[in-house]
Amino acid sequence: RRTSPHRALDSPGSPGAPGPLARAQLDAEVARRTVRLVGGSRKARRRPASENTMGRVEDVTLPARFLTTTAHLIATLTIVYDAEDTTRRALGSDQTDLAKWQSNLEGLAWTSLIFFAVEFAGMFTGVSLFMPTANAYYIFSHFFGALFVGLFVCLNWEISSYHWFFTLFSFFPALCEACLAFAVTQMNIMQYK
Repeated sequence: RRTSPHRALDSPGSPGAPGPLARAQLDAEVARRTVRLVGGSRKARRRPASENTMGRVEDVTLPARFLTTTAHLIATLTIVYDAEDTTRRALGSDQTDLAKWQSNLEGLAWTSLIFFAVEFAGMFTGVSLFMPTANAYYIFSHFFGALFVGLFVCLNWEISSYHWFFTLFSFFPALCEACLAFAVTQMNIMQYK
C-alpha cells in the first residue's frame, strides 16, 4: 500500500514523526520538484514582470508576415482560377475586348505568383526573416494587397486598377526581397550561414 510522504506528518502523536521544521523542508522539496516538472525555474521567478510578459519583435512579425503574405496569395489565386468571370464582371456590359483584358489579367496574376515564390523563398531561407523594417514593409504591403485584391474581385473594379495593385503590392515587395537576398548573400550585410 502506497503512503503519502505527508501521511506521517499528519499524525503528530505517532512515534518517530518529524516536527514542524521537517514538514517545512518536505514542503519546500515538493514545491521545488513541482516547479522543475512544470518547467519553471528560480531564474524565471526572479525576473521582473516586464521581462516575463514582453516578447521579441520577431514573435509577432514573423507570424504576421506569413499570414498576410498567405492571405494576399489566396486573393491572387482567386483571380488566377476565376479570371474569365472576374474579367466579365469588371467589364460590365461592354464585352468587346474580353480576350485581351482576360489575358492581361491572367498574365499579371501568374507573374504575381512568381513574385510570391520569390518572397516565400526569401522568408523560408531566412534571408530577410530577421530584418524588422523589411518585415514591417512586407506585412503592410501584403495586408493592403490582400484587401485591395479582394475588393477588386468582389466589387468589380476596373481591370486597369489591378495594374496598380500588381505594381505596389507584388512587384515592389518581390524586388525588395531580391535586393535583400543579394545584399545578404553577396555583400554580407548580415551574417548568413
